[in-house]
Amino acid sequence: MGQETEGGWVPSTVEERGEVLGQLNRILADSHFSHSKRYPHFLRYVVEETLRGAGDQLKERNLGIIIFDRPPDYDTNADSIVRVTAAEIRRRIAQYYDQTSHYGELRIDLPSGSYAPHFSRALPAYPERAHENGKVPEEPKVAERRLEEADRKGSVSRRTILLVMLALVSVGVGALVYWVHWGRVATPSLSQFWNFEGSRQDDVQLCIGQIDPWMGMQSPPAGDSVRAIRKEERLLALSDAAAAITIASTVTSVGLNPSLIGSHLATFVDLQREPTVLIGAFDNDWTQQLTEKLPYRLERPNNGEVFQIVETAGLNPKVYQLDMTEPYTKFTQDYGIVARFVSNVTNQPTIVVAGLASNGTAAASKLVTSEGLFAQARRSLPNDWQKKNLEIVVATQVIGGRSGPPKILEVRSW
Repeated sequence: MGQETEGGWVPSTVEERGEVLGQLNRILADSHFSHSKRYPHFLRYVVEETLRGAGDQLKERNLGIIIFDRPPDYDTNADSIVRVTAAEIRRRIAQYYDQTSHYGELRIDLPSGSYAPHFSRALPAYPERAHENGKVPEEPKVAERRLEEADRKGSVSRRTILLVMLALVSVGVGALVYWVHWGRVATPSLSQFWNFEGSRQDDVQLCIGQIDPWMGMQSPPAGDSVRAIRKEERLLALSDAAAAITIASTVTSVGLNPSLIGSHLATFVDLQREPTVLIGAFDNDWTQQLTEKLPYRLERPNNGEVFQIVETAGLNPKVYQLDMTEPYTKFTQDYGIVARFVSNVTNQPTIVVAGLASNGTAAASKLVTSEGLFAQARRSLPNDWQKKNLEIVVATQVIGGRSGPPKILEVRSW
């Protein structure tokens, strides 16, 4: 029979392990987990490994390699996907057990600072004895969780806070100002844009473009040079980071759980796992690969300094372009695209927010985070647009290096 230890109850018989697995299935069937793929997969793996006696192998690097298909030498400091996922699972477990209907169930917890779950024998459904004042006391752990939940009310989710902090470290305080100015609570139309028709999944990853610090040099530094940059250390463009923050705020307001990954770190398996928002154009290889069959695609002829949005079909295709050899201060116009489609490559809902230059990215992100601006695009969409793939080409006037509101040039749905 299992024993109670400092680390919790340890099931030792087939029946007891079956009891734990039964409770795991109940947790994963709850709405806090059933709409996700990432969190159930993670929790089931660590529970099953613990039950078979391999809990001491549940280390961050091992989980990153096995669950998230990271390479064996990946940088756990730069890529926090395991820590972020575990933190979100802890929050959802707490929410599950805070429901009065689950008070008497066997507990599965993921202690802070560990990836090996702890198990606790079921407590009475609710204490039968009354307190001296006639009130029923809460179990200590329940009371503690209620205090933690109270601290969270009215604040941004932990995941969004982490995203904000990461972007601020990368690009400075200016990004926060951008977020405060443009971030809004999404209204029904924006909710329909960000929640694909019929999709039950509530996780979305923001795949943000990364640029090489040595861009513009005649040749990159040697691999053993002090200046050599690993792919996980590449930089974020200010415009992409600002777009990621305002998009994270919007998708959180419609009930989605955003996570952040750099384009040089993202694998094909990552994009197959859950819906993805691709931010950035020519600094994001995934954007170029997944948009090449859309009505308007991104092109850079001969890998030169002319960036284009080109109509895919037609005898005289429309072209919107920027000559990047021009001084930035001379730009008076920039262009961007917003696309929303189910990719035939990844089979996942995919959203693209990308500009030829930074002002185009800013304009595209404004379009999909502002109800008033998005309403302009809706006028050109069919009544059942929520069920269709969409692509919108926008332009923005640039004055003194700053972009104005997006002007809609093209709208396609299919």
